[in-house]
Parts: sequence; C-alpha cells; structure tokens
Amino acid sequence: MRKRFFILVTALLLTFAVAACSSEEEDKVIATVNGEEIMESRWMEDVNQQLDMYVQQGLDLESEQGQMFVEQIEQQALETLIRRTVIEQAALESGITVPEERIEQEIDRVRDQFDSHEVFEQALEDYGYTLQSYTEILSEELLLQLYLEESIGEVEATEEEIQAMYDDYKEQLEEAEEEVPDFEELAEDIEAQIIENKEKEKIQDHIELLLDEADIERHL
Repeated sequence: MRKRFFILVTALLLTFAVAACSSEEEDKVIATVNGEEIMESRWMEDVNQQLDMYVQQGLDLESEQGQMFVEQIEQQALETLIRRTVIEQAALESGITVPEERIEQEIDRVRDQFDSHEVFEQALEDYGYTLQSYTEILSEELLLQLYLEESIGEVEATEEEIQAMYDDYKEQLEEAEEEVPDFEELAEDIEAQIIENKEKEKIQDHIELLLDEADIERHL
C-alpha cells in the first residue's frame, strides 16, 4: 500500500465541526477562491486552535514577540485554508469518489487505536461527533488524499538513487567514526525515504499549479 499523504487526526478535523457552529450574522468573507467564499469564523477557529496550543506551551501573546507570532499564525492559517479550498475544488471537479470499503477501513484503523469500541464512541462524543458526522468528515479527508495520489501517479526510487543516499549516509557515519550498517540493512528504509521525498515534491508542485491557475482574492 502506498504511503499515506495525510495523517488523519481528530484534532485536525475539529476545525470543521467547530467552524460550522459559528454565527453567520457575525461572519464576513476574508477570501474567495474561484468564487468560493472563505469565512472569518472558519479562519479564526483555525487560528485560535493553533494559538491555544502555543499558549499551553508558555507563549505570552501580549508580548511583542507574541504579537508578531499571532500575525504569523493568522497569515499561515489563511494560506492553508486557501490551499485546502483549491485542492477540494479540484478533487470535486475530477469526479473521483472514495470507495465505501476504504472509508470503512479507515474507520476501523482509527477505532483499533482505542481500547474498545465503547471508548472510541465516547471519544467521538467528547469531541462533539457522532459516528456518522465523523465518517462524513473522514470521507472528505480521504477524497483529498485519493485525489493527490492519483494526480501525482506512482513514484519509484531507482537503484542509483538508493545507492547514492546510502553512500552519503555511510560517509556521514564514517566521519563521525560510527559503525556503518550494511547496505542490505538500510536499502528498504532508504527506498521508502526517497519515495516519500519525491511524493512530497510532486504534491507541492501540483498544489502550486492549482494555486497559479486559481482566481484568488484576499480581503484581510
């Protein structure tokens, strides 16, 4: 099975559930992507979620450094939403659908990380989800993943690339006077690393192409 492009975690998915509860009367449009509006409530939920994490780590948002950090997070959150919207639009336009069995497999994979089905369902409830609502959000994530997988195609590592990476690693270990593992011991891991690097590069290139072709307006 090909390496996953996204790590599907509840913390990430929370932005969808919380943003949907925001008051539309107080909302304003902060960006449009090919005519699709990105609302302030959705953006602020993403911003606040990230800032809360840093506050828990001791960041003082009232300090000069903290204020600069807030501005950086706000800008990053907006650009992330724009990128995601572009990918969502392309995925829907492509006509790709997620097989039902793939959704079920992912639900099973997440469920198996908990001690029991009851604990899993309680965790969903604690985060404000039902199994159905969580499945719907998970389906959206899988759609983006499948779209990107199909967009970049199969990626391979050549024997020359594997050997070159091993030689570089070997040289580093020798300079540090550390023991050098045999090529056979590392070849599989090196191959996986090369493929992952190529996938990331191809995904980034594809997203940049989508952004270049998109009609994007920022209203902040």
